[in-house]
Amino acid sequence: MSKATIAPSQQKLLHTKSGNRCAVCKKCLAENDAARSLGENAHIYGEKPEATRYDPNQKEAFVNSEKNLIYVCPGCHYKIDYVRPQDYPVERLFEIKREHEEAVRTLPQNTLDNEKISTHLAEVIVRLSRIEEKPEKDLYDRSYLDYEIQEKIDFNKIKLYEEVINEYKVYQYYLHGENGLYEISTREGGFEKIKIYNRILHVYVETIKNLLEERNTLPFSGDDIYFDVFNKINTMVKGSKEYIEMNDDDLMHCIHIVLVDAFIECKWFENPKSGGGNLGSAN
Repeated sequence: MSKATIAPSQQKLLHTKSGNRCAVCKKCLAENDAARSLGENAHIYGEKPEATRYDPNQKEAFVNSEKNLIYVCPGCHYKIDYVRPQDYPVERLFEIKREHEEAVRTLPQNTLDNEKISTHLAEVIVRLSRIEEKPEKDLYDRSYLDYEIQEKIDFNKIKLYEEVINEYKVYQYYLHGENGLYEISTREGGFEKIKIYNRILHVYVETIKNLLEERNTLPFSGDDIYFDVFNKINTMVKGSKEYIEMNDDDLMHCIHIVLVDAFIECKWFENPKSGGGNLGSAN
């Protein structure tokens, strides 16, 4: 992409707010021995009619401003524009940009360079990625629930992710079955499950707060919430010490397993019977 249409001041602002790191994979884009920046200024809304995510309703001044640019490495630029554009709609790219720039702004000096957070969530995601088979049938007994899964889906106005939840509920067995990841941890005296549920609840509450600030109106659709929480968890996992690089499809698959389980166990989203998801029943 030519830099001619982007003012130098806008480029400098973008690079500064991005911490000279790729907003997608977090790779450093300002190596000490490099004669120039290794990053690229990617448009979120495309600049020209033939560009990915082009929208004729967007004004040129906005399209070529820092607000519509995301700083990425060449590999991620190619991926979001040509390899997997369907996985990177404008909403997701704006969210990735916002979260990355917020992390750069709030983290202590050198945190991005030298430290990553440690999360049980990333550890479980990595372990789930090693399970290659899908259960032949739904083996997990949910007779303890006081509501039906479909009842909770409908109550929270989830439409787009309804199929995902119904498809991924069978994977609960890999977490709670006799040799499930959560079950083994609990038997060994660990609190991995409750800590992961707490983490998801925190992200859920944060998402509601952000949506309120951005839109200043209620209600939100369940799909809006699921989408935002998924992207936050995705970013968090990739920024964890325990994370091991994996195919994006595998990562998405494993995150859905964890989120759908937490949804069914009512650790996020509203309980259709009591009106609120909470950790009170976690054990």
